Amino acid sequence: MNNNSIELKFGAVFPIVVFISAIFMTVYAHSFSKTYGSISFISGFVAVLIFIWLIVVQPFREVSDKGYLIVSCGLTIMFFVYYSEFLLSIYNVHIYQYFQILKPLGIILLIYGIYETIKDRRKIIEELKESIRQKELYIDILTHDIANPLTVIRGVIEYGDYSGREEREMALKNIHRITEIIEDMKIFSKLNAMENLPKQKIVINEVIEGIIKAFEKKLKEKNIKIEFNPKRKFCIYGNSLIKHVFSNLIDNAIKYSPKGTKIKINIEEEDGYILVSVADEGIGVPDEYKKSIFERFERGSKKGIRGTGLGLAIAKKVVELHNGKIWVEDNKPKGSIFYVKLPKG
Repeated sequence: MNNNSIELKFGAVFPIVVFISAIFMTVYAHSFSKTYGSISFISGFVAVLIFIWLIVVQPFREVSDKGYLIVSCGLTIMFFVYYSEFLLSIYNVHIYQYFQILKPLGIILLIYGIYETIKDRRKIIEELKESIRQKELYIDILTHDIANPLTVIRGVIEYGDYSGREEREMALKNIHRITEIIEDMKIFSKLNAMENLPKQKIVINEVIEGIIKAFEKKLKEKNIKIEFNPKRKFCIYGNSLIKHVFSNLIDNAIKYSPKGTKIKINIEEEDGYILVSVADEGIGVPDEYKKSIFERFERGSKKGIRGTGLGLAIAKKVVELHNGKIWVEDNKPKGSIFYVKLPKG
């Protein structure tokens, strides 16, 4: 059975229950009355009311299942309240009193159901806006981040001596860049669909040491030294994705630091949190970009500013999923210090 048929049956439950109950109420009232109210007329009247009800309630069902359920319960109660009053006027049978006590409950359910529907509708609108932002982001990546390396590769193939070592290295470097961008897009898209992460005990020292080892070649090429001498082991309760945070910060520090400089990485405990700092002597981040640098959507206005890819946006998302915080400050006399604050494990 497909979802549509299930939804159709679910949507028909309340009006069917109300219609059958209304018929029984009508027959009951008619059997105790000497008046001549028409059962067939009243049944038709009830059918029309339920048809109108379906039209009114349908938008709730399309927006929020929870809102639809609550509103339907409230409408059911209110229907019995007012229909019993209607039967009182036709048959002069006092069944109205049995339902009147439920009237406040019906009103409360109606109000709460409408509130839940509005809340879910706002959530849907925000999700649609986020979806549009994601599409704009991917288009921007395709037209800028990927297009530029492809242009270089095309130039090497069309105009360069492809047998030369320098040209091959240039082409391979840009192919590697495209691969990194695609991988970042996959990670970023995956993270945006997550609300929480499976977690386990992680030793931050070991994560950072592994990243430093992976960047040994880049460090030697620029003659950059990393100072990292933690006094003890520091643990968090987190996910392996946390390595993307420190990998990006260290990579950026190497990339934007002059040759022959130092990068200092420090770990300390602070009020139940583990605070990691990555300090460099690079170009720094202007004050006006210290917040927006972590938002990939602000990229267009930050020409020449570090971290213009998805790396810092991924780092921020991962940190937030760990209930932590990431920010950047100036490193005196020059450079930047990136801070990552994570709950202690």
